[in-house]
Amino acid sequence: MILSLQRYDLQVQYVKGKDLILADTLSRNIDDSKPVTAEDCDPLWRTIEEVNVLQGIDIQSNLLDRIKQATQKDETCQILKLHIVNGWPSEKSTVMECVKPFYALRAELVIQDGVILRGNRIVVPAENRQDVLKLLHYSHQGEQATLRKARDIVCWPNLNDHVQNMVKACGICNQYKNCQQYEEKKTELIDRCKKNFSRLGVPRKIITDSAKQFVGKEWAQFMKAYNIIHATSAPYHHESNGKAESAIKIAKNVIKKALEDGKDIWLALLDWRNTPQTDGYAPSQKALGRRTRSILPVAACQLQLQTVDTKKIRENIELRKVKSNFYHDRKAQELPMLLRGQEVYVQLKPQKTSEWSRGRITEVLSDRDYRVAANGGSYPRNRKFLRDACTPIQIEESTVQESGNQTTLYVIR
Repeated sequence: MILSLQRYDLQVQYVKGKDLILADTLSRNIDDSKPVTAEDCDPLWRTIEEVNVLQGIDIQSNLLDRIKQATQKDETCQILKLHIVNGWPSEKSTVMECVKPFYALRAELVIQDGVILRGNRIVVPAENRQDVLKLLHYSHQGEQATLRKARDIVCWPNLNDHVQNMVKACGICNQYKNCQQYEEKKTELIDRCKKNFSRLGVPRKIITDSAKQFVGKEWAQFMKAYNIIHATSAPYHHESNGKAESAIKIAKNVIKKALEDGKDIWLALLDWRNTPQTDGYAPSQKALGRRTRSILPVAACQLQLQTVDTKKIRENIELRKVKSNFYHDRKAQELPMLLRGQEVYVQLKPQKTSEWSRGRITEVLSDRDYRVAANGGSYPRNRKFLRDACTPIQIEESTVQESGNQTTLYVIR
């Protein structure tokens, strides 16, 4: 019965006995005159026998065949099968060492068409584990991302250690660091944005840096035509647009590692989009409400539309912000706000030189961003690159004659 119900997503609700009219009637009107025969039970047993859990797992047939063959040859898997069919000993100490890691999972293990399953996760024999590890690390994501993906679809002893060792030993992952952002033409960028908007919808607001392709007339017309609010971060201050910078870094690393390893970059990106993040949801689930099909085996139910807990996602985002602010504020110094018209010193090219130029605040863009007039130009800058210019105090001397006495006054201007 449990196997039969695994195909359904059940929602259990308590109902009082007096309200269960049909069920209550049936339970009190049993026909004792007709005994239950084996033929009457056949349909139920046939239903249970015909439940095929593997039909609910999307896996390549050649990989499934290899796992079946390896399971037949693997000694540990054969011992495990005997325990699943004949029952487990009451004491763990009496179990052979090779299957002891499965003792705590014994209630979840089943056999289907020669394959051992833990729920919807395939128990992979030792012979196939390297192949599965390569598939899990196809897009060369980090240790935690690969672990979250592995825990969703496969199972074997010391899975965590194997995944961690594989990622640490990956030459491509160790070789590549942060990459520079590719600067594309304005028309090409606008066309790419339009294609994405046609698939996923038009956003209300876009935040970018102040690169040339985002500050021209064509981009401004595009934003106006699509009714999008456009905001720019301060130049030379990547932290202002940290979310986009982080996404670019991840995507660039995935693509470069895939190219270095001779892998398909599109499959690598698909693999990343299906990898659960720290909040338990993959990017594809947040955008589409479901996982997308890839070359990895996955439970069929995960490919169907599912309700995404947006409250949980928002809480996780806020928690990350709080943690980030906590570690940042330990060493950060609070800088006072500046006013329009205030004299300041500004770093015009902080990446090239530490020189400070005299300027004046012409516009307050936000609580941390300002527009400064300096050296004949106008520059948007973050508060980090501005410091107050203390204006010299002018003191004027004035003499006042009072009752024959001469008094000297000093007027501060």
